[in-house]
Amino acid sequence: MQTMYPRSISTRFTLLTVIVFVVSMWTLVAYAIHVLRDDMQRSIGQQLLDTVTLMANEIDADLQERTELLNTLASSLGSQDLATHQALQATLDLHTEIPQHFNFGAFVTDLRGVAIASVPVSLERLGVVYADRDYMQTTLGEGKSAISKPVTGKKTKTAVIAMSSPVRNGQGKTIGALVGVVDLQRPSFLDRIAAHTYGETGGYLLIDRSNRIIITATDQTRIMESLPPHGVNALLDRHVAGKDGIDIAINPKGVAVITATRALHSANWYVVVSLPIEEAFSPIVALEQRIWVGAILATLVAATLVWWSAHSLIRPLVQATGALKLASESGKPLPPLAVTSNDEIGYLLGAFNHLLQNLQQREQDVLRLAWFDHLTGLPNRRLFLDRLERAVATHIRTRHHGAVIYLDLDKFKQINDTYGHAAGDALLIEAAQRLQGALRESDTVARLGGDEMVVLLNDCAADATEARANALASAEKLRERLAQTYTLKAYDVAHETETIRFDCSASMGVCIFCDAAITPSEILKRADEAMYAAKQAGGNAVRLYSAV
Repeated sequence: MQTMYPRSISTRFTLLTVIVFVVSMWTLVAYAIHVLRDDMQRSIGQQLLDTVTLMANEIDADLQERTELLNTLASSLGSQDLATHQALQATLDLHTEIPQHFNFGAFVTDLRGVAIASVPVSLERLGVVYADRDYMQTTLGEGKSAISKPVTGKKTKTAVIAMSSPVRNGQGKTIGALVGVVDLQRPSFLDRIAAHTYGETGGYLLIDRSNRIIITATDQTRIMESLPPHGVNALLDRHVAGKDGIDIAINPKGVAVITATRALHSANWYVVVSLPIEEAFSPIVALEQRIWVGAILATLVAATLVWWSAHSLIRPLVQATGALKLASESGKPLPPLAVTSNDEIGYLLGAFNHLLQNLQQREQDVLRLAWFDHLTGLPNRRLFLDRLERAVATHIRTRHHGAVIYLDLDKFKQINDTYGHAAGDALLIEAAQRLQGALRESDTVARLGGDEMVVLLNDCAADATEARANALASAEKLRERLAQTYTLKAYDVAHETETIRFDCSASMGVCIFCDAAITPSEILKRADEAMYAAKQAGGNAVRLYSAV
């Protein structure tokens, strides 16, 4: 009997230790996974919200641009006699910018809503009555610009949206309407939604809030789909009521998704981006399984070994739990957990550390969006100023001169006005590549915005005269390279791809620096002033900043 007592104590101690071990370790795993999922859900939700906000802003800008175009054209048409249809048609034909903004052309109606001029004429809209359309009633009846809900075109029989602007005579009285039409099944400015997915299986929706109709979507089978009426879907009702933000919902296919919503300012529309939760959390599913497998294996091993090593096995888990709890409560980033043993617990903590590294990498990817220009891939103003500040400190210490070249493309507006923004973007990308190809690895080229770019030249020379000569020679080399003819892709009036050749020079201003008294902002300002002097001199020139 006496020999059984120690065994009973040992069994109870072993069992108690195993229970404590299992509860502590599995609580840690479950808590870590819960924290990880919460953090990832917040991170993904914020990424979705940033993406949908950017998308909404871009569509707002596109709508604003088209509304301004219609208002301008309608104002010019008001000086004509709408009864002279041939003259009106001839005037409309002259405006070649219409097909660039409205892929299904435009037409003019009289006060009765009857089409009296149209581009292109081949669509046979002349004589068709549009007075029953909602946008036409707003424009002709109230004298206001309007955007229609998605409708089926009377002649095209395809899904379209229309934008209308009143045509007024010299007394300000509405005498007709100018209408631009966008075919939702054809390439248009809405392709930024229809032609893109989010991730592998996520997508976008553009919804007419007033009419609960899908305007366009990544899944184009849903174009003009009517959404449930009020009271059927609470989330939809909140969005219609104007609530933006991040939500978790079940889509029409029964799939759980994370969504982000943002309303437009130019129209009573809103944009939704959604990502299936399964895809959103797919990077951590396998890791969770490995963590749980590791926990099970550690439990089985502990059951046989804990009688002599219970305290040493439990101690790392207690420390890890404390570190995790402290980091969670303090709100600070969780540092890697210390791995003090080469066993199951060490494997578990190592896997968790690996997961932390993956999350940090995701954060770095997000930060990259804040430091680099999305079009050209060049550093943006923020990153350039940071590098310039470091360069100034370095050149002050080494007494070697550096230089900043501020440049502006001379004919950039011309290519945008003539061939469209797609050609302008292609020109910017090509110019950025030419600049990068002509610089040393130690130098930096950045895009400040629009067609303005800036170059940081490090270590031009110790002697000021030699530094100025080297900087001017580098600027001249860049000017010559940028002045070479560009071969770009653009769209003609029929929306067909064409290759264009375009000459675009640059005006450059150079500022030398090696002085603690001049700040990075002042350096950039001086280079800008020198660039302006080059621009005033006729462009395609290089000017050195002079205080005189």
